[in-house]
Amino acid sequence: MRYLFFFIVIVAAAGAAGWYYVNHYDRVQGPNGPKLLGKLETRERIVEKVSAVGRLAPKDRTIVTIDVPIGRIVHIYPEAEVGKMVTKGQPLLRLDDDLVQAKLDEARVAVALAEASKVQASASLEKARAGEVRARELLALAEVERKRVLERPEVTTQGDKDKAEQGVREANAHLRLMLAQVTEAESAIKTAEANYDKAMAGQRTANRFLEQLTIRAPIEGLILDRNHAVVLGATISPQVTPLFVIMPNPQAWEVLAQVGEGDITQIKVGQAARFTLEAYSGEGVTFTGRVVRIADVPSTTTMRMPSGLEMSPGFLGPANYTVTIDVDYQSETVGQHPLKAGLTANVDITTREVEQVLAVPNVALQFRPDPMSNEDQQRLDDSSNQGFAPLWIWQNKEMKLVFMRRGASDGAWTQVLPLDGAEWAKEGKEVVIEGPPVAEPTTFFGAKGITLR
Repeated sequence: MRYLFFFIVIVAAAGAAGWYYVNHYDRVQGPNGPKLLGKLETRERIVEKVSAVGRLAPKDRTIVTIDVPIGRIVHIYPEAEVGKMVTKGQPLLRLDDDLVQAKLDEARVAVALAEASKVQASASLEKARAGEVRARELLALAEVERKRVLERPEVTTQGDKDKAEQGVREANAHLRLMLAQVTEAESAIKTAEANYDKAMAGQRTANRFLEQLTIRAPIEGLILDRNHAVVLGATISPQVTPLFVIMPNPQAWEVLAQVGEGDITQIKVGQAARFTLEAYSGEGVTFTGRVVRIADVPSTTTMRMPSGLEMSPGFLGPANYTVTIDVDYQSETVGQHPLKAGLTANVDITTREVEQVLAVPNVALQFRPDPMSNEDQQRLDDSSNQGFAPLWIWQNKEMKLVFMRRGASDGAWTQVLPLDGAEWAKEGKEVVIEGPPVAEPTTFFGAKGITLR
């Protein structure tokens, strides 16, 4: 049915074109006059376009990947489906956590042991500092006693002096012992604190790994794609990427159109564009947009040339350049014709638009008389390097060659940019579209011969 519809449309278009051709152009009677004449007209609008084919794509995309070395999918959440809207942080998948849970339990035990060791080291330090205080007090008492003995030589024996000196020496030795114990206790508490910090870091790492086993949406948006490897029980790794593709703004779309090198110089950022989608080709739906980016290098490149530019190994034909078109999102249209990534778009980019201009039918610019006079041929050759377009007008019942510059063209009409002094360039002026029939030579007996050209 679809092909039948296209066939009917083509036949109808051909019939309409034939009717227009027969009824729009004037016929001239007589063997020496042109078969068909057209006229210069003032056209209300001429829109020049560049046509291209492209693909519809989301403007922004965020990929979801796995952050752990490997994992087995044990649960897929209902929201993890293509076409579903998700919120930021919403869980999509959960991986097997048995191994990570065991690591977390080990980390918790290590934290508890390190914390107990830290408490014990703190108690030892407190005890050592108390011993230091007591040792300093004993040293002070020993020094007072020695001073008292030395200040009363008349009643002090040598034994008393030796005993006092011995008391000071013992008090100093005890103080040094207590200071060593304080130093040892301080070192022990530093070690305990370092072990505690290490155990806490291990616990945080295990908790982070446990959290990473639940794969969540990094942003709010629409799920565009889900990897075929995302199935219950499957083992995935960072090499399986992306797991999901999320479109942050479901209303932000663009068309990546491929424009040939013959047309790319006409494309400018900001130009308006209209396009249809093959998926809705039979429904007459048109979308609009605007050019936002033009690629500087061809879109199909695989071989590096000496200049640094990469080209296809079988490079023979013209190159294509990617032109990005920002789509105007129209809710009423998209509501009945949803946009999907990858749909084929037939694009028309408006490169030039003029209004109320004198124009000539394009078929008149294609006409060449056969045979052409030597004078016209010479004039045609002389003008070929100046960019002038030849045109034969019908004046005083004969064809006359004039020249013009081409302006905007929509494929059917071309804007006339007359040269200085071109009095013929006015509305209603007749132009030749088809010349007179070529007379066929006859033999002596009147039979038609063979025309050699």
